[in-house]
Amino acid sequence: MLDEIHLKPYLDFKGGNILGMAYNSEEATTSTYVFIIQSSFTEVVHIMPVKKIDGEKLFAVVKKFIMEFDVIVFKVIGVVSNNNSINRKAMSNFSVSPKLSIVYPHPSDSSNSFFRYS
Repeated sequence: MLDEIHLKPYLDFKGGNILGMAYNSEEATTSTYVFIIQSSFTEVVHIMPVKKIDGEKLFAVVKKFIMEFDVIVFKVIGVVSNNNSINRKAMSNFSVSPKLSIVYPHPSDSSNSFFRYS
C-alpha cells in the first residue's frame, strides 16, 4: 500500500538533529509517503518525507521497492493507492508506453504481472 499524509510544515531540533526536513528539499516537509506491506501481517516499511514530488520520482521509488521485495522473496501482487494524479502518473509508467491500467508487467519478471487498486 502507498498512502500520502499531508503535514503542517514544521521544523524541530531534538537530540542534535533537525526533524521535519524533506528528503528532496531544503525546506520543511509538507507530505509524507508511507509504504506498507500486507500479507499475514501489516508493516510500515518506509516513510518518505517530501516537499513536492512528481509521478516520475514516485515511480522510481515504487519500482525500487518492488524490485527489492522480490530479492527478499516478497512477491508484489498488487499496489494499493488512492486515485491521486501523482499516483496515477507513477503507476502508468509501469506500462511499456505509459498508460493507466489495472494490470502491469512485473518489473523484475515480465512473464508475471501485478495489479493496481485505487
